[in-house]
Amino acid sequence: MLLMIKGLDILKIPAQQLELPRIYIHLFITRGEPYFSHPPRPSSPLTSQTKESPISAFTKPKKMYHLTLLALSALSAIASSAPVEVLGSKHVNYLATCYPDDCPIGLCYIGDFKILAAGYFANGPPKSATASPTSTGTLSTFLGNTAWEGDTKSVRVGTVGTLSTNIQKGANSLKQSEFAGDAKLSGGEEFVCFRDGTTKFKITYDLDRYTCTGEYYCPSTDIGV
Repeated sequence: MLLMIKGLDILKIPAQQLELPRIYIHLFITRGEPYFSHPPRPSSPLTSQTKESPISAFTKPKKMYHLTLLALSALSAIASSAPVEVLGSKHVNYLATCYPDDCPIGLCYIGDFKILAAGYFANGPPKSATASPTSTGTLSTFLGNTAWEGDTKSVRVGTVGTLSTNIQKGANSLKQSEFAGDAKLSGGEEFVCFRDGTTKFKITYDLDRYTCTGEYYCPSTDIGV
């Protein structure tokens, strides 16, 4: 099982060592030398005196970074205080609120032209606020789609497929990077969503340029194997 924690090094731990589901897993991460520990049990291979596990073979590092993850039975259910990215797919969706850069009818209230859009990026997050998604889909406000939260939404994202989103009610009050829900493409690819609120990108809608703010950041859970 390969996990990458933002801001830290890559951690490689055999899936059988994780013993999911568990309550807490403690990871001590150094530069290239992971050190794994949990409360010892008599039958645990990690505490056996006759057989040394691959993890216990590491020398305990002099300098550690201690991170506690709340581990659930599946990656898509991890409610972490920071997004967890699975090594493999770079696909990411941003569930955004967008406003036109200029009033489409000359003089107007920009808020009247607000739209909800899903921006699909095939190669990771946008590099700048002027970047455009690989594919875009918009929700019709005529159907009462004025927010991402509370109800399941379905939006056609170009040729990528139909994206179904499930953002929990009240998620717009979460702090940045807190777990907010999940999403899934019609082809089967699944995404886990976190509160964003700051990422910007551009789309074109009805020939007009819009600036979008990603309300939710949804990286793929596909490990590419």
